[in-house]
Order: sequence, then structure tokens, then C-alpha cells
Amino acid sequence: MDEYKSMITETINEIYPKYLQKKVIKKLEANNIISTTKDLLSEAEVTIDTSEEGEFEKIKKAIEQNDDSLTLIENLEYENSYKYAALFDCDTEDLHEQLESAIKGKFILDANDESFSHDLCSSFSEEEKIIPTYKLINGIYCLKFSNKLTGYLPMSGDNRRIVKYPIIVLLYKDVNTLEIRLDKIKGFLKNGDEYFYLKQFQYVVEWLKENLNLNIEAMNLAPVIDFIINPLESEDQTSEVVVTAQAMNLATGSKAILDTGVNDQFILPLLGELKNLIRDNGELFNSNEETKEIKGKLDTFIFETEETAHLPWISLTWKNENKSKAVKVKFSFNYLGQEFSLLQYYGNNAEMERMNNVTKYIIENKRKYLSQES
Repeated sequence: MDEYKSMITETINEIYPKYLQKKVIKKLEANNIISTTKDLLSEAEVTIDTSEEGEFEKIKKAIEQNDDSLTLIENLEYENSYKYAALFDCDTEDLHEQLESAIKGKFILDANDESFSHDLCSSFSEEEKIIPTYKLINGIYCLKFSNKLTGYLPMSGDNRRIVKYPIIVLLYKDVNTLEIRLDKIKGFLKNGDEYFYLKQFQYVVEWLKENLNLNIEAMNLAPVIDFIINPLESEDQTSEVVVTAQAMNLATGSKAILDTGVNDQFILPLLGELKNLIRDNGELFNSNEETKEIKGKLDTFIFETEETAHLPWISLTWKNENKSKAVKVKFSFNYLGQEFSLLQYYGNNAEMERMNNVTKYIIENKRKYLSQES
């Protein structure tokens, strides 16, 4: 337990940003584990006085003196925002029985079991047995893989750092979908491995196939995203999702990146602006045969450009009345030559609920797209 506490403490010190440390402190206060003001001490004897400590020291003190703080931090690991995600098709018909069998066989730890004490961390790069933790959250089967990373800071003296790197797997049983989420990590902990994130996804997928006998295939997101941004005439045209940036490799060999930047109207430059120009001047373009011919040529140009261009990536924004809560996701298709696409959340931190909403939106539109195709 002491070794695990030391790892969690080092993890929070090295890779938790300030906003996340503050979130942990609020949770510790709400659960009466620490007190940041002295006048609260008389109301709860179990509270640890951290009124004179800095943010990291508050958390460190809680971890050292109260094991419940570890449970709180572990639970937050499911809820926290993650920068990267990937979606897969997965046969989940017998998922419940497969999980129960894996738990009985000690391949998975049940976080709700009375004997559960804490997550087990193992290095993916070494010959260690990987044992993820299981929780059921809002009807979603969740697994947490705790990767133990060792890195060396570019400094003299004690420069070795060992941290816990959680990878979250969500299994949506009713829609046969699997999602893997992981976070950005500092360079010194990747040890110069440019394929670090790819290897995390690959390892987890292989583990799930081998230990849960799951049939997992990369979800083909390109046509689904195209369906989202180009809905059918019968679909609602006032979509909550808009394109905010995209890379285009044109048939001519030219390459371009279109980005709305700070454009509040979310209009892509060039093609998007040209579409709006045609739409807003419909009466003018239809005034005579010559203007109709010009409109036809412009429509053909836009259509052929979009149809023949290869899109390596595209960024979508899920709008919100509160602009600060808009969720932005970059979709990199065939990530590093693989069959799956990488979802990269950027801008504001999207925690579990908002990430779940994005996933559900994609799954629902995948269903509509497949229904149209059939």
C-alpha cells in the first residue's frame, strides 16, 4: 500500500494540472477527509487539517493519513476529461457473462467487491500481468487499465519518476460499441516513443480480445461523420454539430487546411463562405440564363472538390448555449495508418458526461447512416 500511495502522490505532483488538483481538493473536502479552514475542525474529528498547506500538500497529506482519499481519486479517474478516444464495433451479446467469468478467474478486479483495496498498476512494456478494475457506471460497463510509467527528468540527482497512467474502456452493451479513452502524457514519460498512444490502444484491444473473447473491429467513422455534416433533406438541418476545421488533400495534389478560427458563425473559409454566398444571393443567381449557368458551375466546382478530396482529419464542434461549454473534437481518420480513427478532444475539458454524449450522438448517427444504406 505504501508503494501505491507513493505512486499516486507522484502522479498528482507530476501530471495533474492545477485545475484537476483543485477538483481533487474539493472532493476531499466534500467527503470530509480534509478541512482547508480551521473553524471546521471542531465539527468533524476525522477531518485532516490542511489549512496551512499548499494545493499539492493538501492532497499528499490526505493520501498519507486516510486511505479513503485513494478511493476518491480512483473514482475520479473514470469521470475525468481525456484528450484521446477511439471507437470500435464490438459484439457485446454475452458481455455480462464474460465479465463475471473474468472476475471469478481473477483477470479483472471488481471495485464493488468487499475485498477490493485499490487498483493494480503494471507496466505494459514489461512481462507483468495486467489486471484492470471493473465498475458499472450509469449502465455502462467500465474497465480501467492502470499502466505504470517510468520516466526520467532532464536533471541531475533523483530524476526518476513513476506514475499511474489510467486508460478507460467503456462498453456500451445495447449498441455493440467499445470506446477507449486515454490522456495526454508528458514527453519524458513517453521516453521518446512517437507511437506511445497507438501502442496503448493496441495493447488494450489485444487484452480484451484475449481475456474476454470479444470480437472487436475498428469503427468506420469517415462515412458516419460525412453523414453528420451532410444530413439528408429529410433530416433536421439545424444540427447541433458544425464543422470548425478540416484538412483537404485535393485531387490536383494540392493540400489545404480550412479553419473557422474565432468565427462565431462556424463558417469554413472558401468553400463554406462560397456556399453561403450562393445561398444568400439565390434571387440574383437565378435572374437569367447566364447567372444560372454561373451558379451551376460554382455548384459543380464545390461538389467535385468535396467529393474528390481526401480528408485526413476533420474537427467538429458540439454547440452549446454557453460557448465555454461547447465540445470540440478532431477526428483523425486511419490514425497512423491504422484502421481506427482517433478522436482528439481539445479546447475546454470535456468530462465523462459530455464525452458520453458525443459518443451517443455518433452511435445514433451511425444507426441512421446504416439504415439509409440498407
